[in-house]
Amino acid sequence: MLNFKIYEEAPKAYKQTKIIELPEEWKWLVHEDSITVQLTAIGKSQNLFVKDISDNKIFINNDALFSSKVNAYYVVHATRKDVNKLKTVK
Repeated sequence: MLNFKIYEEAPKAYKQTKIIELPEEWKWLVHEDSITVQLTAIGKSQNLFVKDISDNKIFINNDALFSSKVNAYYVVHATRKDVNKLKTVK
């Protein structure tokens, strides 16, 4: 599998979003079922998870006991459609 870190963003100060909108070109550039997301909480611990990936958007939820706000950095990885997969050596 050939993965590229081709999209990342650090939210602006106090930006709290539950939706990551992917670039428009991702619709034809990457396999939607290969998209993965790394979330890093900002400020305090949060129970962050990806609820769904659809319509070129990533929906994030926070299952924390006292707050459902999301405040996090994220990195998105995906496999490109226009590049052959690497063959690994066994």
